[in-house]
Amino acid sequence: MKPFQNVVKEINRTLTEMILFENIVNTTIVFLVFYLILTVIDFSPFLAFIPALAYLGFYSYMSFRSYKPGIVESKYSPLREKLRTAADNVGLENPVVEELQYEVTSEMKNVGLSMFINPRTLSYRIFAVMVLSFLIIFTSTLNIKFLEFARKVPDIFAISRLM
Repeated sequence: MKPFQNVVKEINRTLTEMILFENIVNTTIVFLVFYLILTVIDFSPFLAFIPALAYLGFYSYMSFRSYKPGIVESKYSPLREKLRTAADNVGLENPVVEELQYEVTSEMKNVGLSMFINPRTLSYRIFAVMVLSFLIIFTSTLNIKFLEFARKVPDIFAISRLM
């Protein structure tokens, strides 16, 4: 197997793993938000799996369909159009293409995974997961149910009119 084919496979595998990790973090947030809402309005909290799995499926499908060399090119401008051209001609035996693939392979050593991960955004999302988890524990400990409260509010007003 040619070295450039390994580079293209490595790009696809690494970006797929990174995108899947971000999708799982986002799916966790969606699940926890729906879990909190369903718990507070006294529905089965296991229904929160439905929107979470729908979110994971849709965004994973959309991100897996994306063109990975194009993502790399957008983050690292010296590879603009070189990587795409080399990846499109991966099976071609041509001295010009082979030189381009060699140049792209050597330039890929300067591309780090840190270019694709925003640590600030990721830390905010993980913090949101922690806050939502705390809220779920807090509301379940206090047994907060808004529908029960809404049903009892007319009774409270009826009792106050009798006095």
